[in-house]
This record gives sequence, structure tokens and C-alpha cells, in this order.
Amino acid sequence: MRFKMLESNYEVEKNIFARTVSAFKKENRDNKRYALIRFRFANTVILLVLFSVFIVSNLYRNSYEIFQFVKTFSEAAMVGALADWFAVVALFRHPLSLPIPHTAIIPKNKDKLGESLKDFIKTEFLNKDSLDKKFESTNPAKQISLWLSADKNRNSITNVTKKILPEVFKILQSEDFTKFILLNLKEGLRGINLSDILANIIEVMIGNNNHHKIIKSAVKEIKSAINKNREFIKDKVTASTPWWTFGILDNKIYNRIIDSISDFLDEFESDTENEFRKEIDAKIKKLLDDLKNDNDLIRKVEEFKINTIESEQISGTIASVINKLSAKLNSDINDDKSELIELIDNTLKNFSKNLESNLEIQEKINRFFRETVTKVITDNSDSITGIISDKVRDWKEQEVTEKLEVLVGKDLQYIRVNGAIAGGIIGILIFAISKIISQ
Repeated sequence: MRFKMLESNYEVEKNIFARTVSAFKKENRDNKRYALIRFRFANTVILLVLFSVFIVSNLYRNSYEIFQFVKTFSEAAMVGALADWFAVVALFRHPLSLPIPHTAIIPKNKDKLGESLKDFIKTEFLNKDSLDKKFESTNPAKQISLWLSADKNRNSITNVTKKILPEVFKILQSEDFTKFILLNLKEGLRGINLSDILANIIEVMIGNNNHHKIIKSAVKEIKSAINKNREFIKDKVTASTPWWTFGILDNKIYNRIIDSISDFLDEFESDTENEFRKEIDAKIKKLLDDLKNDNDLIRKVEEFKINTIESEQISGTIASVINKLSAKLNSDINDDKSELIELIDNTLKNFSKNLESNLEIQEKINRFFRETVTKVITDNSDSITGIISDKVRDWKEQEVTEKLEVLVGKDLQYIRVNGAIAGGIIGILIFAISKIISQ
């Protein structure tokens, strides 16, 4: 029940998307199926017409010589049409439901077809040479720049963003999702060795002397704070001196304090050999060593981490940040003058301009496609193409027949028309040659 709301939202969105895609696919399949039925009907009509012409011409072949040619054409055309009908049907099923050998070729060999298609795509399209040539000829970085420079393309991105993000924000604001995030965040943090992370950070700082830069920055901030609060410090000194001094020593005490602090800070900031600086360096190095080797300190760091993770206050703060940020962004994106959408559009526009003019970055992006993307695709070509063979293998024989016949059946029907025409022409040629020879 913990994630019931999140799962419910997810299922609703998934079902809507699935129904939309399914409806689109169904409409597309229905259009192709309707076209296939029309062409089948047209071919049947053509065959009936040829048969009618054959009957009529056969009746009058002795009365008029031209009908001998008509009869020959229609007879040969019917033979060609029927032969090609048999060939087309034999690809997908048994003609007239008769178990004739070497028919229903595609359903019987669907697994081989899937494997062959998989191997073909892998060897011809997903090999290194083909991908390298494709990326070299297309200049992906330039194409990305040109595509993003068009307002309509950027608008398509922002429009999709406007549709998707509100749904994302609704999920982010749900109590179940917040619990889900916190649960996974806590689980992830429990597996982290905080002592090692802190030790690595300190080690990097010491190795590059970045801690000296941090110390100098801290000293500058302290000096700036002192200069900004001189009057406040002076008032504190005045309030702290005995009444019977009548303020005579106030300025001297104030100046001595300021000068002493300034001298100390100046020396501390500039002199790395300062004793106090050395002491700090020594303590940092000791802390680094303790984080690696002192079991007691490691245990305390781990306890601190666990207490922080389990703190209701911390969990509440994170949840509040997530909800407030999601609400703010959701409110903004629904505004006609959304700052977030404007930021996305300007970012894409600037990226496009900078990419177009920066040939060095273009080359790096193109190299990324040539090397990294190519390697990822070629290394995973079996998995990518395996989707094809696995899907075909899962199809039932009847399902394969229906899908492929709807896909290419309309074009295959032209074979029957061509067979009729070619058969008729060849029949007339043979009849004409036989007449010439007989004379």
C-alpha cells in the first residue's frame, strides 16, 4: 500500500499511452488491410473478366480471326495470373488449404527469417565501418546545431516539455513518491563509507594545496567582517571598560585589539611557515590518518551518518524541498510566460549558435559519435538485433502471416497483375510465332 498512489498514477499514464499507440497502430493496420482487400478484389475481378473474354472469344474464334488472338491472350493471361496467385499465396499459407509441399513458406520458416533478418541488420548496418561512414558523412554535430536553430524544432521540444513536466511534478508532489525517494536515498547513503569519502576529499585538498586557498579565503572573509563591524567592536570595547577610566583608554584598547588581530591574520594569511598554520596542517593530516585508521572515529562518523539519515527533521526538510520546488516549477510551466520554458528555449538557442561556430567542439561531438556511440552500438549489436529475432520467434504462425501480408500484401498483388499482362503478351507471341511457322 506504500506506493499505491504512485503505482496507480504510473499505471494510468502507461495505459493512456498504450491505448494511444495501440489505436494508432490499429488504424494504420486497418488502412493497409483495407487496401489489401481492395487489391485482392480488383485482381479477382480482372481474373473473372479474363475468363469471360476467354469464353466469348472461344465461341467466336472460328468466325473472326482476331478472336483467336483475344482467346490466346486471355487464356495465357489467366494462366499467368493464376500461377502468380499460387506463388504469392504459397508465401503465406497453403493454397486452397491443401498441404502442398513447399508452401506456407514464411510461417514455417519464421524463426529462420527472424535470425536471418537479425544477422542482416547486424552485418550490414550495425558494423563499425557502416557506422563510421554514416557519422563521417552526416556530421552529427552540425546536424544537431542546424536542427536546434529552427524555431519550430525548439518549439517541439518545449511543447513536449510542457506536456510531460506537469505530470512529472504531480508524481514528485505525491506523498508516496516522496517516501519512495527518501527510502531509496537512505538505503543508498547507508551503503556509503562516509569516512573514506571524507578522507579522499581531504587527501585531494592537501595534495593540491587547496586547503591553503580555503584558509586564505576564510581569512579574507574574517578581515572583511572586522572592517565592516569596526564601530560595533568599538562600542563593545567602550561598554567593557571600567566607568572610572572615563573613556580615556577606549581608543587605545580598541586600536590595540584591531591591530593585533590584523597583524595575526596578515601573517597567518601570507606565511605558510606560521606556527599556527603548521599546527592546522598537522591537525588536518592527523584527521586524514584517523579517518582511515582510527576505528573509534570511523565508528563515530558512521553513527553521525546513521543519525542524520534517520532524522525526522532531515527527512521532513528534504520532502518539503521536493514539494515546494515541484509546486513552484509546476506553477511556472503552466504560465504563458514560463521562465523555465524560456530558459530551456534560450539554452537550446545559445547551444546551437555556439556549436555552429565552435569547430573544436563540433569535432569532439563527432568523435564521440564515431568512437563512443559506434562502440556502444557494435558491442551491443547482438542485444539490439536480438529484439527482432526474439519478437519474430514469439509470434504465432498465423500472426506472422497476418502481419507480413498486411505489410507487403498490397505490393505483392501487383505481381498477379503483372503475371496476367506478361502471360497474355507471351501467349500472343507464341501464338503468332506458331501461326507464322505453320504457314
